[in-house]
Parts: sequence; C-alpha cells; structure tokens
Amino acid sequence: MTNVVKGDDAKAAMLAGITALSDAISGTLGPCAKTVIVSGVMEGRPPRILNDGVSIVNAVRSNDPAIQTAIELFRQVSNEAQQASGDGTTTATVLAKSMIDAVNRKQSYDNGVTITVKEIQRDLKEIVSHIRNQSSEIHLDEEHDFATLCDVATIAANNDEDLGVMIGEMFLEIGEDGMVNMKVGSTDSCTWSKESGFNIPAGFASPMFANTPQKECVFDNPLIILADEVIEDFDKLTPALEVAVENGRAIVFMVNDIKGIALSNLIANKLGGIVNACAIRMPKGGYDSEGWFGDTKVFCGSDYVFRGFGDDDPMSIKNAKAGEGHFGTVDRIIVKENTTHLIMSDESKDNPYRMRMGELLLGLGAQAESTTHPFDKEKLLARINRLNGTAATIYIGGVTELEIRETRERVDDAVNATRLALKGGYVEGGGMALVWALRSLEYESEKNLWMSVLTAPFRQIMSNAGYTWAVGDYKKYMMLDALTGKEAERLIIDPTEVVINSLKSAVSIVSLIMNTDTMVIVEKMVVE
Repeated sequence: MTNVVKGDDAKAAMLAGITALSDAISGTLGPCAKTVIVSGVMEGRPPRILNDGVSIVNAVRSNDPAIQTAIELFRQVSNEAQQASGDGTTTATVLAKSMIDAVNRKQSYDNGVTITVKEIQRDLKEIVSHIRNQSSEIHLDEEHDFATLCDVATIAANNDEDLGVMIGEMFLEIGEDGMVNMKVGSTDSCTWSKESGFNIPAGFASPMFANTPQKECVFDNPLIILADEVIEDFDKLTPALEVAVENGRAIVFMVNDIKGIALSNLIANKLGGIVNACAIRMPKGGYDSEGWFGDTKVFCGSDYVFRGFGDDDPMSIKNAKAGEGHFGTVDRIIVKENTTHLIMSDESKDNPYRMRMGELLLGLGAQAESTTHPFDKEKLLARINRLNGTAATIYIGGVTELEIRETRERVDDAVNATRLALKGGYVEGGGMALVWALRSLEYESEKNLWMSVLTAPFRQIMSNAGYTWAVGDYKKYMMLDALTGKEAERLIIDPTEVVINSLKSAVSIVSLIMNTDTMVIVEKMVVE
C-alpha cells in the first residue's frame, strides 16, 4: 500500500477530518450547549465531561492514517484560535467546516479552487474591517460598561451569571492587565482574592518544563535564583539544585541564557523526577536587562543577582548556597511559553520585604521625576507600574473532581473573553457580528460564497437550541434568545478579537488546504 494519497481521495480525507472535529464540538456552542464525554483510556485516567473545545478537539482520533493527518491539520485551527484569544475554538472549527463545504460547492462551477482561495483572502480584509467598525469599547469606570463586562463573562462561562459577576468584579479591582491565577478551592462555590503580581515577558527555555494540562509550569513556594549569565555548563547549576533537593522544593533558574548540555541535563533531571525545575531566559530588550533582574530580585525577596565571568568568580551561580540570601521565593509562579507571572499574597510580605519594595519604588519615582529624557521617563514609569501590578487568585469550587475540572474550563474561557473585551471591545454576539459582516461584501457572487460561512455559527447556536432552517432563512430568528425561545431582552455580546481571531484561524488553514492535492502519510517505523 502506497503512503501517497492524491486527488479526490486526499480531499475526501480532509473533509472527513474536519467533519469529525466539527461533529464532536459543534454541540458545545451557544447557551444551549451540551457537554461531551471524553474517554481517558489514552491518558490512563477516568473519562472526563467537557464543553471546552480545545480539550475535545485534542481527543478526536481516527484509525485511518489519512483522516488522522487531516484531523491533526485542522486541530491547528482550534489551537491557533486558543493561542490568539483564549476562546473561540468551536466557532473557528464550525467556520472552517462551513468554508470547506462552500468552496467545494463553488469549485464545481467556478474557474478553479485557486481563484476561490484568493477571493476568500481578499474578502477577509473587508469582513474584519466591518467587524472592527462595529466594535464598542468598555470603560471600567462607567456603571453601564461594568454590566456589559459581566455579560461578556457570563456568556463565556456558559451563562453562569454568578461566575460572570464575580469575574467582572475581579477585573474591576485588578484592571485589564492584572494577572489571574486559579487554584482548587475548599468549598463548593468559586471565590477570589486580590494579591500582588509581577509580569515578565519571557517564558520557559523549553516546553519540556511544562507540568500542567494547560502546558504551563506552575510551582507553589519555589526557590528562585537569578543569574545574569549564559549557562552552558551543567556543573554551574549543581549547587543550587542540591539546595532544592535537600529542602524538598522546586527551583526556578532565571538567567540571561541557558543552552547546550546545561539545558538538556536540567530537562533530564526534571523528567526523571529528581528535581522539580524550570529555566527562564530573561528579557533582553525594551526594559534593560539590569532592570528586569533587579526588580525581580526585590519582588521575590532575593539578595543576589549572580553575574560571574568564570567558575572562580565569587559572583558566579556556581557558588550558590543556602542561608546567604542567594535564593528568593514567591507564593506561586506560572511560567508559559512567552510570559512568566510571579504572585505574592499580602500575608507573605514581611516588613523587610515591604521596606525594600518601598525603597525601590521611591527611588524609581525620584528618578522618573528628575529625568528630562522622555524615553528614560517612560521606561522608569513602566517599571513602577510593573512593580505595583495586581493579581487575583480564583478558587475553583465543586463537589467532585469532574465538576471542578468542568468549572475551571468555563472560568478560564470567561477570564480570557473578559480580558479581550477590555482590551479590544465587543460586538453583537451569538454569531450575529459575522452575519452583519455580509453587508461589507460588494458582489453577489461573494455573498453566495460567504452566506453559508458567516451564518454558520449563528445557525449552529440555534440548531443546538432546537431550531433548524435553510441557510437563507435566518432573519426571522435574529432577535430570538436561543436560551429562552423568546425575543431577546438585551443584546448578546462577544469580545471583538475572539470573533475576528476565530475567522482568521479558519481562513488561514482552509486557504492552505484547498490548494492541496496530495497527502504523504509517514507512519512510525517499527525497529525490531
């Protein structure tokens, strides 16, 4: 059997792949969304009950290698939407499926798929521009806008009004740039608390350091060591690692750079269960390097930033010891691909900590006041704002592990959607912003192609609520609340960027796939 699949067979496999994904998650869209049971056999754990698009999509499999290849390709749609906006996974997949169906229909009587793809890419700019023009901003200092913010969170949390109001109140306190951390709570309801937070625009040196399903590295009360050094020799890390092992604590290396045998051996020790560790390459631009290291040192309560130029240099990280102020700590550190969040509760701030932080802020404020250079002033004010950053911890409540996991997914979607609404505004929700975007298309032939695509999320939402109709017969349902079956009492809204990113992700992958005529299936080799 050849491993090359061509022509109609390749297109059929791709259609089967996107259909499998769409069938799996389309029922999770809208206020009448249904949950999906995902078997845990592959991961060696119990089944899960989910309505989170990304988790469901990542669980879909096919025994047909060609269809599985297509599934993995289309899975990028959901992952891209999630990475771009933290939400919109299901909408992106529904749009991609509808777009492929529309292009296939058009291909049968048009001049070829290449022209159709060019039309899609051209029209996308007009559609996105129309959606942005319809967007409204949210201002936290206005009472009406606060209610709007709560509505965004409520809708993203599957119409859980209690969660929506809680998340709205949280962002009112911490602002749009505040960090949000999640922990399992001790009650059956969700609560939150305000804390101090410090954001660093740099992530882990390797994704192998991730230790959560969300592909993050999360440690509570870790040792933190700072070294403005390039680490290539693993022996340099050994003394600090020994301190971590002796104290039974995780350790985070925040360094100028780490590579070669030092990085590979640190990963091996982490994967081997010898020590819980993570390495972060600190930022090198914008903020000066010294500023990043110095501010992080104060925030985590360390006395040192190692800057050795050789093994014999007393300021080399190779000379790290316990009890000499070489290590700092925070209540929790969350390390992602491109960002790091340090979180410190008020209870953890002793008097020496508060004094050092106060002295640093006073010093930076005095420098900002005295400097006459606009760039220097802006940089100093940015450091002050960063050090004054706020954070929140949401304690996820629930009676069972399944309930806690399901609630966490809804809270995560709601937090991401609310933050995006604060940053990028909101548009009419329920798929209607896409429907209205049909007005931006000039030619009737374009509308014929996009009619089924841009109405697809709206039609799916209404279908999940029990309403079914032809593509062009959607207008009589436009003012209907899918949850109640009655005329909507208030506007349903979605974050503008979630809508746009979902559409862009769908168009991106479909544009590539519709120009594809061949699939080469590379199976795993079995070594005997």
